Order: sequence, then structure tokens, then C-alpha cells
Amino acid sequence: LYGEEALLDGITISFGSKSLKFPLSQDDVDKFSELVESCAPSAFGMNERAVIDPSYRKCKELKPNDFTISNNYHEILPRIMAQAASVLESPKTIYASLNKLCVYETHGFFKEHVDTPQSDIFASLVVCLPTNYEGGMLTVEDNAYDLSSSNSIKWCAFYSDCRHKIDEVTKGFRVTLTYDLLYLDIPEPVPYHDLLYKTLESSLLELHAKHNVDPALTANQKPKFVIGIPLVSKYPSLEGHGGKPTLKGRDLKTLTILRDLGYTTDVKAVYNVKVRGMFRNRYYHKSHPSFEGIGDVYEEVEFTEDFEEEDAYVISDAWHGFSDEVNEECGDYPISALYDNGGRCLKNLYWLWEPTCRHAGPTYIAYGNEPSTGTVYMDGCILA
Repeated sequence: LYGEEALLDGITISFGSKSLKFPLSQDDVDKFSELVESCAPSAFGMNERAVIDPSYRKCKELKPNDFTISNNYHEILPRIMAQAASVLESPKTIYASLNKLCVYETHGFFKEHVDTPQSDIFASLVVCLPTNYEGGMLTVEDNAYDLSSSNSIKWCAFYSDCRHKIDEVTKGFRVTLTYDLLYLDIPEPVPYHDLLYKTLESSLLELHAKHNVDPALTANQKPKFVIGIPLVSKYPSLEGHGGKPTLKGRDLKTLTILRDLGYTTDVKAVYNVKVRGMFRNRYYHKSHPSFEGIGDVYEEVEFTEDFEEEDAYVISDAWHGFSDEVNEECGDYPISALYDNGGRCLKNLYWLWEPTCRHAGPTYIAYGNEPSTGTVYMDGCILA
């Protein structure tokens, strides 16, 4: 497999405190010895050992940690890889692992050989930088490739079991970047809906197990508790409009999955409000259609003088916000107003994860007989 990529801008190889730009100008040719001096002799594999033998391979190299390549080169490599993957008919994603930078000076060569077998490497890629050398033909099996160029990048990819050699460079310098080609094992992507389904199902089973609920029990035998799943997205304040918000994205999928799993669901706003020392018995057992069946499915928290929690989650059909500022300045107004609008603190509510309840934003100021604040978007939850 052979190809060529036009080079619009020069590619710079930096090594230590020095650098070379390709294609080589006359000044860069004069500095080429600095690159050669930074390199080490190249070895090759023989009988499971790394051997240095200039009579078989005359080459020098830099390891990947010893040099860097300018960013514009990394725009070219993906195009080369796309072509290589197509022709090599790879069933998986291919990853190119940089092996080394090879420098063949005049009279440099590498006799015929086969790459050392490695279980995870199936092919090699040779990318030749433009130095306009002479000789140095790459022969793979019985096919010869001239990778020399004055202003473009030429490359060749071949399977690891292919016999190949590099003829003697008769003039100039042959500089290549060699890569090991590996299959990248990426797990098959799980469709988002399926992944969410599995996550929800697993979390619900853990919650049931935590509260000792046997899945084999009938609905009448199971303990009565409500599962709360906080909504991921915020929803518009519906003050003066009534109704419930239209769910979107992940929230809509969550609702659908819960219904598919056999849960009865409802969508409500959720508030985190201060309750200690400001809530009294006057709110007990106030009926409201929002929570029909209180004492059956829903169990209210009984707030008393001894109630120790500083705040609590109030579940309500009132989709208009009460900001923290209102909460602090207006005494028990927020929670009393929430209860008047059908809000309840539920004793038998277990959250699948804790709500964030940043329900106070963004806020706006409304002017009437008395200035007030409201919120544009609200936090909510699904009850199951």
C-alpha cells in the first residue's frame, strides 16, 4: 500500500534544543549532522535479541521520547491512516503507534528481513520526509517503492509478515517515521436509551434490596414507599399557567423506561426549604388533589417542635419558584405557600440520587403593589 500527501507547510522535527525543517533548505542540510549526532545506531531482531550489525543494517534512530513533530504533521497522519485502513480492509479501528525516527545517511541500507512478530501488531507504516535523496528504494516482497521527494510526504504500509528491504542510499539522507499498526479494541457503543435503561434498572434493584423488598412479592405485599428521581434538566416556571412541564431528553427517556418497568409515575416540582422552628401542626392533613391517597401510597413527614432537620424537600405541583432570599426574609411563607399549593414533605420518599435543587435561578424582579422575586426555570422530579 503506497501513497503521497502534498506538503503545504514545512514539518519541523525538534530534538533537544535543536530542530530541522523539512523540506530541507541548504542551511538545514548543513545542520543535518546535528540530527545524526543525536541518534543512536539502529538494532534489529535476531533470535529474540536486539542486534547491532552495520553489515546487515546501517541506520541511526531516535526514539519517540527524544523528538517532537510540529502540529501540522498531525493533520496529515489521519488522512494517511484512513487510506491505510481502507486498503488493509481492517475489521477494527487501526491505531498507529510511533516506533522511531530512522536516518539513513549515504551508504545506509537494511537487508531483506521480516519484522519481529508481536501479537498485537499486524502491520507497519513508513512515512518518508522530503529530503530528495537518491537510491534507498523500499522493496516489499517483489514490489519496489521510491519514497524520495523534494516537497511531499510519501508513505508505504505493509503487513508484518511481508519480506522487505531498503536499498543503499546513494546520495543524501533518507529520513522516515516508522509506525506499528495495531487494532484498537473499542467496545461496541451501547445505545444511550439502553445504557440508561440498564443504569436505572440496576439502581432500582439496589434501592429495593436496601429496603428489603422481595421482587417476588405481590404489589399488596410490598412495603409502600415512593422513589424520587431528580430531573436532569430544568423546566420553565408555570406560574399562572397550571399543568406540568413537557419533559425532554434524558428525563423523557427516564419516564418512559420507568413506565416500561411497570411503575406508576408522576412529575412534580421539588423545593429544598428551611423548616426547623417555623412549621406547626396547622398544616397537618390538609387535603389537596395533588396528593390524593395520603396515608396510602404517600406518607407525610410529621413536623413537630422536636424536628431536628434544618431543611426538607417539599414536593409540589406548584411550578413557580421560591428563592432562597424569599425563604430567609419571609419567615414560614415559602413552606406554607407550598402546602397551600399542594406541596408535601414525604416520609416514605427515597431518592435514587440526591436532588441538586438549585431552583432559585435565574431570578427576576416583579413589580406590583409589593416588589417580589420569581424564577424562570425550576427543578423537578419523577415520583415512581
